[in-house]
Amino acid sequence: MGGFNAIVCGQEVHVKVWIHFFIGDTEGNNKSLGHMPGNKDGVSCPYRDCQCDFANLCNVNPKCEYTTLSEMQKTMQLIKTNEVLGKATLKAMSRYNITNALTHPDLPLSDNVHGAYRMMPPELLHTSGAGLILYMFESLQKQIGGGIDRDAIDKLHVRMSASIRRQSDQDFPRGAMRNGLIDGTKCQSTERRGNCFDYFALQGQLLARIFSSGHWE
Repeated sequence: MGGFNAIVCGQEVHVKVWIHFFIGDTEGNNKSLGHMPGNKDGVSCPYRDCQCDFANLCNVNPKCEYTTLSEMQKTMQLIKTNEVLGKATLKAMSRYNITNALTHPDLPLSDNVHGAYRMMPPELLHTSGAGLILYMFESLQKQIGGGIDRDAIDKLHVRMSASIRRQSDQDFPRGAMRNGLIDGTKCQSTERRGNCFDYFALQGQLLARIFSSGHWE
C-alpha cells in the first residue's frame, strides 16, 4: 500500500513495487485475461489488447481501440444488473465471464489505464517463427515455384549456412537445410527464424554482387 523503506547503494530510499509487465506465450496470456483464443471460429476480437476485428489485423497503420480497466469494470457491473446484456457485451469483446485477480483495484500495475490488457507483449515464437515468417515463406513459394530458380536458392542457402556456422560470433539464429530455404513445413519456429535470417543475408550478398559488377540496371 504505502511501500517500504530500504537502503540502496548507501542511500535511504522509499520503495514502491509494481508489476511492470507479464511474460508468457499467446495461449497463457489469453487465459490470464479471460480472452477467447484468436483461432476460435466466430471470435470478434482475435487479439487481446484491442477491439480490432480479423480483417484489420493486416492493417499496417491501425487505429486500435484498446481495452481499458474502466470498460471492463462497467461491463462486469452491467452483468449484475442485466445479465443477458452484460454477457452479450463480453462476448462482443471476445471475453469470458470470469473474476480476474489482475483487475483488482489494489494491484499495483505499470499501466493504470489499460491494466494487464496492455501489459502482455506478444512473444516471438508465435508472432514471427510460427506466424509472420511462415506466411512470408508461403508467399515466396507461390512466387518462385519450383525448378531451376528454387534449386539455385537452396544451393546458395546451404553455402550461406555453412559460412555462418564458421563465424566466431555464435549469436546468429540457426536455420535448417532439410527441405530447402523457403519450405517451412517441416521446420521448428526457431529454425524458421534462422532461415529467414539466411534469406535476407542471401539478398544482401546478391545485391552486393550486382552493384559491384555494374549490371544493376
